[in-house]
Amino acid sequence: MSIALKTDEVCLTNDAQWVRCADAEQRLIDNLASSLGNGVPQRIQELQIQHFHKADPAYGSGVAKGLSLNIDTITTKKQANAADSTSTAELRLIG
Repeated sequence: MSIALKTDEVCLTNDAQWVRCADAEQRLIDNLASSLGNGVPQRIQELQIQHFHKADPAYGSGVAKGLSLNIDTITTKKQANAADSTSTAELRLIG
């Protein structure tokens, strides 16, 4: 049996494993969305969301939702950009 203890932002189980604290996680997502929504160009927002999503899909999706952006569209763009980069690199090697 595992008991979770929470003190401010720290959430630990009795076996010293980190667990998610829903309220702290939501505050982080809200703060990121607020900061990124404050005059940051959409392209930069999307790049940051791609990073967040790669690290933790829940964070990436949450921030995208907070900015009223579609996470599926953003992750699809990343895949398309990666394919374009690979094609360009291959052309340089051939040429």
